Amino acid sequence: MQKQNPLLRIWGWGKDEHGRLIRAVISALIAIVLGMLPYFAAAQVIIGMLAGEKDLSFYLPWLGLGLAGYAARTLLYNMALSMSHKATFSILKNIRKKILEKLPKLPLGTVMDMSSGKMKQIIPSKRITPLQGVQLIKQAKGFSVIAHPLRFLQQKSLRTLIEGLKPFGLEGIEAYYPTHDKSVTDELNSLARRYKLLAT
Repeated sequence: MQKQNPLLRIWGWGKDEHGRLIRAVISALIAIVLGMLPYFAAAQVIIGMLAGEKDLSFYLPWLGLGLAGYAARTLLYNMALSMSHKATFSILKNIRKKILEKLPKLPLGTVMDMSSGKMKQIIPSKRITPLQGVQLIKQAKGFSVIAHPLRFLQQKSLRTLIEGLKPFGLEGIEAYYPTHDKSVTDELNSLARRYKLLAT
């Protein structure tokens, strides 16, 4: 079986975001072109000054063009940046979902006996996965809890993580933490009740 280029694989996983990525590139290219307008306008102003032009009506259109070019460049550049970041985070979310979908299909023996080189082709991480953590804790007769869930909550991936781990023995979620405000604690408690997890 021929190995697929990793960039093409990521591009395939991000198929829902192709339009946004293409719009981001086009916006960035237009921003670059518009970014040249202030320099062109400045050159015309300098040429007018060297030619001894004293009429303000000659300079005003060039100054307006330079300002408009700068404003349009800034707007389009920020739009491109925003679109590309949103697309990237969406693609990363899809990659995490694909990994969580793939791991439960592997027999535990395959996961435990697999060499680290082969494992890296499946899980792009140097740390153990949440699924492996839950399974190891369960084997040791421990109590598995999602610690510091705020980042998953902010990334809107906490429910996916809980739903992926619950069938394998996840038993709790850390709802009470010094940096959690009341709204975060309430939301985590609500998730704990919904998924029948202990709130720690």
